[in-house]
Formats: sequence, C-alpha cells, structure tokens
Amino acid sequence: MKYLKLFKDSLEVINTLTDEQSGQLFKAIIDYSEDKEPNIDGLLSAVFFQFKQQIDRAKTDYIEVCERNKANGLKPKRLGATGSDSKPSEAKTRQDKDKDKEKDSLKQKIQNKLAEYLNVNKEAFNEWIDYKSYKAIAPITKVLNMMCKYSIQQQQQMVDTSIMNNYQGLFEPKADTVNIPKQIDMQPRANW
Repeated sequence: MKYLKLFKDSLEVINTLTDEQSGQLFKAIIDYSEDKEPNIDGLLSAVFFQFKQQIDRAKTDYIEVCERNKANGLKPKRLGATGSDSKPSEAKTRQDKDKDKEKDSLKQKIQNKLAEYLNVNKEAFNEWIDYKSYKAIAPITKVLNMMCKYSIQQQQQMVDTSIMNNYQGLFEPKADTVNIPKQIDMQPRANW
C-alpha cells in the first residue's frame, strides 16, 4: 500500500498514552502497514488492534480500487457525446487542415487586394486585419475604399481608435475640433 490512512477520532486514544507509548504505537502502525510484524505487548497491543482494523480495511479498499482501475484500463474506449473517442480523429484533422488552407487563401486574397490600393497605410490595414477576422473579401474592399479617402496618419488613427475602443468596425475620423482656451478673468472680484 502506498499510503497510511488514519482517522482523527481514532487518534484520541493516543492522548491517554505517554509520549514513549505513543511513539511505540506509531512505529507498530507503520510496521504493520508495511506488512511487518509489530513488536508490542500489553496495553499497546489492545490499542493497536483498533488501528490494525483500519489498516486492513484501507488495504482492502486500495486493492479493490487498483483492480477496478486495471479492469477499466483494459476496456475499449467509450464514445463521447459526439460519437467519437477523445483523441482527434483523422477526419477532424483533415477539417482543421482545410480550414487552415481557407484562411491562408483568404489572407492571400486580402494581400492581393491591398496591393491594388496605393494610398492605403498598409501597416495600419494589416494591424486592423490581425485584430478583426474577416471571412470574405467583400467587407475588406469596403474598408480599403473608406481608408483611401484619408491621409496615412488619419488611417492609423482610425485603426488605433477602433482597436482601443474594441469597435467591431472602422469608423471615419471625427472632425478635428480646435480647443481654444477660454480667457480667464484675472480681475479681483469685489464680492469675495
């Protein structure tokens, strides 16, 4: 057995023993759990009997669990809710590979479309594409058409603002408002 299981309520009897007797009892319990014959007599053998029964039950339980686990390990795998075993099937792996090919194909189409637009901030656009996953080329064309209406800096600002605010799309930049500081009245007030 790989462990020794003792119950706290059984340990209360140890409080009635001296430290020496408690040490002898504990050594006897360990010996018995390792299939050695304990060397105790008298009062300690009576107290030991209670622990011996616990150890015997724990050994029986441990052997039963080991046997059940061994039997379960020999059984064929059960199918999960999807009708397949827990390991990825070959068909699923093929599906994943097909999805990867589709993504790579779309990425290539996006880069080809981007090459058609000369006045688009490519760095900002690629940053947006990495942030937002598109599944078709049509929305990409709309984004590119909108971006090319603005300067390179404004395009970067559009992307940065949309990403920072967790927007689902790109939005035209707001018109710059000039903040003119209000003139402060520095004259003392008579009512203070």
